[in-house]
Amino acid sequence: MPIEKWWSLLDAPTQDWLIANNGDALSADIIATLEAASGEVGPNASWSGRKDSDGTHLTDEEVDWIEEVANGER
Repeated sequence: MPIEKWWSLLDAPTQDWLIANNGDALSADIIATLEAASGEVGPNASWSGRKDSDGTHLTDEEVDWIEEVANGER
């Protein structure tokens, strides 16, 4: 499910965290919130991007989309 469809389902603190920490690894709490909002669970979720030693990150497309939100372009 594209970020545009589930972004509004996130609470303000989660949106604020994603904007402030855009591109960073996601905490377990943030992952659980994204799973609940998007209805997609696990590593094959559309929002689940690269994984490294820091953890799971959003996809590049979602990082770009959140940056646009932060810049008032959306």
